[in-house]
Amino acid sequence: MVTERQAELLLGEGRHPDADRIERERLDAGKSSAEARRATVLGRPIELNQSERTEKAKGRSPWLAGLTSHGWCPSRSMGTGR
Repeated sequence: MVTERQAELLLGEGRHPDADRIERERLDAGKSSAEARRATVLGRPIELNQSERTEKAKGRSPWLAGLTSHGWCPSRSMGTGR
């Protein structure tokens, strides 16, 4: 089962779903915070796209519509929103 935090890490931040644990382990092993974080990065964060095409896609994808309508915004988790 995927937790909300794991989905946020993977889909919102482009990090490993278990990034919190991995980062903590790296810090405990004496790595710097930058090295520990880098060990969890998988790719680029997903940005919230509010274009007309995205709005149409929400109509075809209840999952996407549910995420954004309940206030979950991937870019907010990176400090660019809220």
